[in-house]
Amino acid sequence: MAVNLKSFKFEELPPTYQVVVVGIVLVALSAVFYTYYLSPIKLDIARLDAEIQNLDIQVKKGQAVERKLPEFKSEIERLRLRLESLRKILPEAKETPDLVRKLQNFAELSSLKIKKFTPQPTVPHDFYLDWPIQMEVEGSYPNLGAFFEKVGNYVRIINVSSISISAIANSADANRTLTATCTATTFILMEEKPLTSGPGTAPAAAAAARVGQ
Repeated sequence: MAVNLKSFKFEELPPTYQVVVVGIVLVALSAVFYTYYLSPIKLDIARLDAEIQNLDIQVKKGQAVERKLPEFKSEIERLRLRLESLRKILPEAKETPDLVRKLQNFAELSSLKIKKFTPQPTVPHDFYLDWPIQMEVEGSYPNLGAFFEKVGNYVRIINVSSISISAIANSADANRTLTATCTATTFILMEEKPLTSGPGTAPAAAAAARVGQ
């Protein structure tokens, strides 16, 4: 049966039909409202909630760091003092020529004659380098003892090892009765750019060049 829409009047519909039509229209309007207005708002709210939660986490982390700030400052100060202490006993690379001269001076003050003075390649560790120097000297037992005493009392750490002593046969000089070889090992504080180990590298090569002068 065809329906003439031009002559259709809502108020002429039976009450039951009117309720149904109104319900359909309301449902359609609700769907449009939810799809185009309410749903995007809910998505924005969810996104903002996530951002708020993330910011809350960041704030809590910041607060935790702030609470530990005095501890961090104390640790930094402790490490700074430790570094200053190490600088007093461990020379840096730029100070190695002075250390070489100091060893030579100790030998001369102890009346030892230096026969060989050979810096070896450095050996890297966590924050410092081992730097062994092979030495051969001539002198007497008292002279050698005086040299070891000066090295032991020096402010820098210098370990003397691999000591070998042999007598000089038929020596008429009381100050030239023995030949001694040893390894004097000092420890160099590693700088920002660690020194490369190997023959002819700093500080060994530089020190050797100065010894030969």
